[in-house]
Amino acid sequence: VGYRITSPFLQQNTYVMVDTAHASAIVVDPGVKCFEAVELILRQFCCRLEYVFLTHEHYDHIGSINELREAFECKLVASAVSSSRLTDARQNLSIFYDTGGYVAEPADILICGFYESIPWLQSDVHVFCTPGHTNGCLCVYLLGHLFTGDTLIKGEKTVVKLPGGNGLLLSDSLEFIFTTFSPDTILHPGHGESLLLRDTLPQIHL
Repeated sequence: VGYRITSPFLQQNTYVMVDTAHASAIVVDPGVKCFEAVELILRQFCCRLEYVFLTHEHYDHIGSINELREAFECKLVASAVSSSRLTDARQNLSIFYDTGGYVAEPADILICGFYESIPWLQSDVHVFCTPGHTNGCLCVYLLGHLFTGDTLIKGEKTVVKLPGGNGLLLSDSLEFIFTTFSPDTILHPGHGESLLLRDTLPQIHL
């Protein structure tokens, strides 16, 4: 069972995937002010939260990490680059939105190469390095669902002008996505509606 929670901050999407048979869940990109909605879903199904995956380190995608870690014994998964920026309010951009800034402890599981597989119950969560929007971006794939963060959003040009952004790397990442995954893959972007991969096209905003 999957849920999308849209944050009031920058309309960012937080995703909760629940395996009801095993009372277990994962979260992708716990956004600002999304903790209560995530907690409600987990309590509803009496689920344990196994993993929290970050597609990248920007504030709108990490703003509920600390609350989730405090409430649940979960493991945070992020690229090594993104993880290193969680502790710095300037590098995760939170200082530009919140005068106090927002920081979190580094990830428990670091993705250092192009690809890693994280076992979850009877499935594997496949994690791919897809730099471009930032040089620490990941895409997360699970059973026909692809979580792309800000790497690919329908009708939006992917922003590469922020620190760590790179248009050439993004082009390679987008080519990888469109040549690797089935057109019938369900795409879950960091902002906007979910859709089939076949129903969007890559764009880059330099």
